[in-house]
Amino acid sequence: MKVQVLVAAMNQNDYSLIKKMNLQTDAVIGNQCDRCSDENINYNNSDYIYINRTNRGVGFNRNEALINANADILTFADEDMVFENDYEKLIQKAFSQIADADAIIFNIKTVGANANRRTNDKIQRVRFYNVLNYGAARISVKSSSLKRENIFFHTCFGGGTRYSSGEDTLFIVDMLKHGFKIYTYPVCIGSVDQTSSTWFKGYNEKYFFDKGVLFAAINRKLSVPLCLQDLIRHKEYLKSNLNFKQAYKLMKNGISSYNRLMSYEEFTHMNSK
Repeated sequence: MKVQVLVAAMNQNDYSLIKKMNLQTDAVIGNQCDRCSDENINYNNSDYIYINRTNRGVGFNRNEALINANADILTFADEDMVFENDYEKLIQKAFSQIADADAIIFNIKTVGANANRRTNDKIQRVRFYNVLNYGAARISVKSSSLKRENIFFHTCFGGGTRYSSGEDTLFIVDMLKHGFKIYTYPVCIGSVDQTSSTWFKGYNEKYFFDKGVLFAAINRKLSVPLCLQDLIRHKEYLKSNLNFKQAYKLMKNGISSYNRLMSYEEFTHMNSK
């Protein structure tokens, strides 16, 4: 099984990212910058494709990398991730051990700020009830499964888009909706620097509004319970200048905004037939 890393990056003007991330397998680097070009290089017997584009949005970036991927196992990463020396063997071993897995979620260490990242302590199935625990930069997936179901990242969610986060959650939700067997695996494949964030600006009004939109996109019928459980489980949200009632109202406003948008699109689609 050939492993290929798909990196979401920005403003790369040379090839130093390969060494910085300790990449030791083939990789596709989606590089959002001020030019449009494709660059192919070989370094230490691995092939690297730089997809340079002027479009913005992490979902678009990951999709560009997906379109240009050609390996059996695709591993998502951000440019601030550093891989373990043996990450390829670790990923291959996991997929060999869990033969029916379409995707596997590994552990990654956090450097800098506390990201409240869930640590896998055993092999277990990922279900809809625990899908919110994981981000894209720890997922490995069989390319054949993605191609079979034609699954890509949402382009309205995540850094550089209208809604500041959630493209990774929706990606996992879409895989589950298409019957993917997703497992957690208790092995660390790298570390990520959380010292700064390109999208997180604190638990402000936009954060809670965008959360409401995200939960509605996950499941419109369950969006309100999802908002309530999120506020109850994460006490750190309310250490800002917003209390529970204010945060919940902002989330409900996000839900309403999403429902209005979808109702309009559904009406337009229905009347275009």
